[in-house]
Amino acid sequence: HYTDGTPAKQPYEEVPSPEYSRSWNRRGVEGVTRKCQFCIHRLDAGMLPACVSTCIGGATYFGDKNDPDSMVSELIASPRVMRLKEEQGTDPKVYYLV
Repeated sequence: HYTDGTPAKQPYEEVPSPEYSRSWNRRGVEGVTRKCQFCIHRLDAGMLPACVSTCIGGATYFGDKNDPDSMVSELIASPRVMRLKEEQGTDPKVYYLV
């Protein structure tokens, strides 16, 4: 569900981006990597990210870590949690239960 900590869409995400004063015809999304925005369009509609709602094994969770009553808050309180490159000051938002 949407939380106050979820970043709003940025203007650059909503406009075409001509580079070097010309437009580029881009290939489709197949084989293209982008940073995960946690399906912000789904969050805006009050839905969970696609990875959470389609995970057959129920291994993916999404929620407000600042809500002490949330399942996510309880899960990340475990000592068996890690975040990638946290020591480099990247402030990652994804937690891995190990």
